Amino acid sequence: MKKFLKTLPRKHGAWSIFFISIFTGTFCSKNFKLIPFFLLFISALSGFLLRENISMFLKLRKEDERKGFILKISAFYFFLIFFTFSSLLIFYKYYLLILISLLALFITLLSFYFSLNRKELTVSSEILGIFGLSLLLPAFYYISKGYMDRDGLFLFIFAFLFFTGSVFHVRYLVRNKNILSEKLSLRLKAGRYSLLYHTFFFLFALYLSSKNYLPRYSFIAVLPALLKSYYFVLRKFDKPLSLRKIGFTELFASIVFMIIVIIIFSF
Repeated sequence: MKKFLKTLPRKHGAWSIFFISIFTGTFCSKNFKLIPFFLLFISALSGFLLRENISMFLKLRKEDERKGFILKISAFYFFLIFFTFSSLLIFYKYYLLILISLLALFITLLSFYFSLNRKELTVSSEILGIFGLSLLLPAFYYISKGYMDRDGLFLFIFAFLFFTGSVFHVRYLVRNKNILSEKLSLRLKAGRYSLLYHTFFFLFALYLSSKNYLPRYSFIAVLPALLKSYYFVLRKFDKPLSLRKIGFTELFASIVFMIIVIIIFSF
């Protein structure tokens, strides 16, 4: 059991995007199909864990005895993916999942490239990873509704842009932790990318809402993240923030975003 637990992803942000993408896509479709949902959830979870196992395997030394266990558990994940994914294609004919899965596979291979070249913590690598996990949203929207429409496409874009904002916000808090207690001008300089991104994202959300690409009041879902980005830059902290506090703040903001979006899409 301990060996298995050590193979689980430790990235809380990735788990957050994983579940929020699934719930948002499912509930915003205004439909729910239990068996397809269960099959795709098992397939997605297995794929998520398989990716982490392969990434871990590639980083281990040849003589590392953990490699044998990782290969066994990876084979099990692959079997689950094959069984559940095949069932969705054969019995439910969700053929669009093939295209979504191929795109996710391509992104996964790129992530392995970044990982092997020690570039997994770059902005481009993190955004690429967010894009890959965000593909769960249109996948679950599609199998729940039975088809993909314009609402599902723009919902995916909307959620992906929201998740991407955390890259700039968290980077400001973590990489500039000693600046959080400095004067305002220094904090504004360090946090400018986070402020600019969230401001332009809010304006873009406002545009999408006004042009009916998204439901009329969808921009409201962005407001908590926008206020959060300004609050953490404008406020002067006495000491650096712990990773735990930053993580819980991001999780809370993501859950609020999900709830608002689901409510707005329900009307």
